[in-house]
Amino acid sequence: MKIAIASGKGGTGKTTVATNLAYLLSMEYKEIVLVDLDVEEPNCHLFYFYWIQHKSGEHAHVLVPKINQSLCTSCGQCVQFCNYNALCIIGRAPEFSAMVFHELCHSCGGCTLICPNQAISEVKRPIGNIVSEDIVVADGAVVSAGAIKLFYGLLNVGEAKSPPLIALVKQHADQYNTRSLLEISDCPPGTSCAAMKSIENSDIVFLVTEPTAFGRNDLALAIDMVNCLSIPMKIIINKSDENDDLIEELAAQRGVEIIAKIPHDIEMSKIYSSGRILANNNTKMDSYLSPILSFIRKSERGGVR
Repeated sequence: MKIAIASGKGGTGKTTVATNLAYLLSMEYKEIVLVDLDVEEPNCHLFYFYWIQHKSGEHAHVLVPKINQSLCTSCGQCVQFCNYNALCIIGRAPEFSAMVFHELCHSCGGCTLICPNQAISEVKRPIGNIVSEDIVVADGAVVSAGAIKLFYGLLNVGEAKSPPLIALVKQHADQYNTRSLLEISDCPPGTSCAAMKSIENSDIVFLVTEPTAFGRNDLALAIDMVNCLSIPMKIIINKSDENDDLIEELAAQRGVEIIAKIPHDIEMSKIYSSGRILANNNTKMDSYLSPILSFIRKSERGGVR
């Protein structure tokens, strides 16, 4: 089962939900996969720092065109083909210059196929790194332990497009997860291409929101996004308070269930800010997440979706 934790805006508590769900589910299922897809600023690994057993990484690349000017006739077919204006020819043969704007390229490979003179090949361009960590977590009394396989991406500074790296991180997680383990994805905020790429192929999306006007507005956009992909969804209200009716009204209008509420608690905020897992530090987080855990158990048994 693939679970996506998403939101319409940043700061709602996606990582809080994702890391604590992963902790609790790893205790119950003994091993799960956690994927941090917020590649511009991943932070799930910070909450498991003391439990990391092994860490490995590799460079991530995309393919971009390289033009052999000695074979190029400046016909311009590649320029006309590219919808993203990543190719440019200045002048005409024999005096011309063929240019590639790597930042605009979407790595479709079409230009290499359309070139009549085989003047275009593909080369690797680094965009970031993919990291995997083996984590063994334990409860306070070390009565039981669970394993978490964590994957996350680190986008290079100045890199404009995150969806290619998100796709590569998901691919690595899929290659590892051949035993159909529970998989939780901490997605980037908003409703951009990055968010869409992150929730693709999920079985359920939990939208984390807060009871504010901004939270309501961006939740509405997130609901529209998930509906575009026809994925089931449920709402989690974080920092729940007397303004919950802002979210409850929208949820009723859109027909989306509010599955859990996490109250605004200063003590939990202090624990979170120190980089610790709430469910492992004598808070009520496990009870707040209990409805989600029950839903996942039933879904794993095929009862609901």
